[in-house]
Amino acid sequence: MEIDPLCDVAIIGGGPVGLATACTLKLLNENLSVCVFEKRDQATRHHPLRIQSDSINELVRTLQNSPFQSATKKALCQQLNQWKDRAISTAVIQDQLTFFANELGGRILKGEQAEFHKDSFEQFVQKTGAKIVIGADGAKSQVRQAIKAELENVFTFSYLLELKFKTASIQERETIQKIAQYSIAEGFDFETVGKKKDKETPITVSLHRFIDKDTHLQLKEKKDQIEKGTSEHPWNIRELDTLAKTRSEVKAVCTYFHRYFQDHHLTANDYSEDRIATFPIEIYRSSFVARRVAGAIVLLAGDASSGLVLERGVNKGFIEAGLCAQAVAKFFERPVFERSLMDDSTPLPAEFELYQKQAASLFFKESRWARIKFTVLKEAESAFISFVRLIKLCYPKFSEMPLKKRALELSKK
Repeated sequence: MEIDPLCDVAIIGGGPVGLATACTLKLLNENLSVCVFEKRDQATRHHPLRIQSDSINELVRTLQNSPFQSATKKALCQQLNQWKDRAISTAVIQDQLTFFANELGGRILKGEQAEFHKDSFEQFVQKTGAKIVIGADGAKSQVRQAIKAELENVFTFSYLLELKFKTASIQERETIQKIAQYSIAEGFDFETVGKKKDKETPITVSLHRFIDKDTHLQLKEKKDQIEKGTSEHPWNIRELDTLAKTRSEVKAVCTYFHRYFQDHHLTANDYSEDRIATFPIEIYRSSFVARRVAGAIVLLAGDASSGLVLERGVNKGFIEAGLCAQAVAKFFERPVFERSLMDDSTPLPAEFELYQKQAASLFFKESRWARIKFTVLKEAESAFISFVRLIKLCYPKFSEMPLKKRALELSKK
């Protein structure tokens, strides 16, 4: 890997958090050389992320306090504000933040030349000349492993079944339709539908449902040195139908999916790129998020720093991107000799110790909220299942009705 010229800050991971950090850094200090390394040639994750207003407000506040004034800064803040309280495709977020990062003078390297591995960290630092390396490379962060940080505070709430697909045939759900949809499987479904530009343009739909551990394990299968059923190696409907012939829990899952498509009048020709995965709903944090290694200061942000659930992961990540960028910008305000005379045995500068405290505080605040929210959801689900079963017992034909008719009947009850 040859980087010419060398960079001051290397960001590993060109997802929403890595790119948001790059944009913020360039606005806080336009003279910094910032380079983002993303192993994917193009954005491949199209699932929608629901962006909460509090995280955007924090990030925009940081950007607006920056000394750099330009039309690009104004446009970036406007774009971020437009995402508030909306479900936005991950690919759309990445593409738009990539545009702003380039406009602000950052460099984005993609593909094989930008792939990073934990075993080559020292060579990476030498080749890039980076004084700061920011790991924003997700839950399985190679950067976190390179600096030998352990996961702690790991807690598994439950397990989640995820179906993603593209279609031009589904519109956003009205509340009563969502309630009727819940009644099909006697459990809560979380359906996120992206915004449509027009009737013909396919959008990504994400469907999530709580499942038990046995179902989770039956949806896993080792095959040709890979594990099927993960986000990296998902099933599709056809493959899962084959698996269902020998596994009872998988058969129930397939019945649920086919009923879902039937209820929304979707045939196999109406959807594409169907991806089915299962994973634990868990929270975790890195044992530390700042460390000196190989002559550089390494920071972690986003899922590399800590993982959260129930729509808080990316939002926590956006807040962290602003905090991380502020710490780095403050470090580069130090005189050059202060930055150059530091080795791996030197204590971390105060700004990075502060970042560690801020990241820890943010995690514990959000994890408490996640636990409360999950408990409320499970209790509500239990009560709703009992209610729907009573309706079905008194009205056996309820489950066989079309979706809209069920919705009307449920509202009358």
